[in-house]
Amino acid sequence: GVEAAFDIDLDHHLLQVGARYHEDEVDRFQPTENYDQVNGSLVFQSITQPNASNNRIGEAQANSLGVQDEWAITDKLTSTLSLRYEDVDSSEERYGNITRSVVASSSENTVSEWLPGLSFSYEMTQQWQLVAGIHKGFSPVGSDAAKHIDPETSINWEMGARFLGNDVLVEAIAFY
Repeated sequence: GVEAAFDIDLDHHLLQVGARYHEDEVDRFQPTENYDQVNGSLVFQSITQPNASNNRIGEAQANSLGVQDEWAITDKLTSTLSLRYEDVDSSEERYGNITRSVVASSSENTVSEWLPGLSFSYEMTQQWQLVAGIHKGFSPVGSDAAKHIDPETSINWEMGARFLGNDVLVEAIAFY
């Protein structure tokens, strides 16, 4: 993948703008070894050649654009507002024979999602911070999902404390 980001310092605001491109692929050719248990030992019997479920090639491309505004409201209180756009294209071909000359099925999917977030940190002392946030998350559907299936989304809440010592960082964060 490739990722690029740049910062714009605007007095009490630090804007970060970024983009990312990522590719992933899987090539699954998985014969099954069959064994029997004989007198407490495993004894090899045969190999079952792959069928469509374990003889497939899949790929995905993901594009992401995002902007984040870290705002120093006071010397002790900081707010971070973020917005990210994700676009994921995935495809898969399942083969009906071991030479991969027969395509048993093929599928593809495209998913796009806007992901906002808001968090706060409050510096109680130079070593202690309180943190809280709410963010939207998502998990894209696979290439073989039906077209009417939406990606899984969630709203994630977090709250906790952070301690930064001389050579130590300790965080206790609760998530919901």
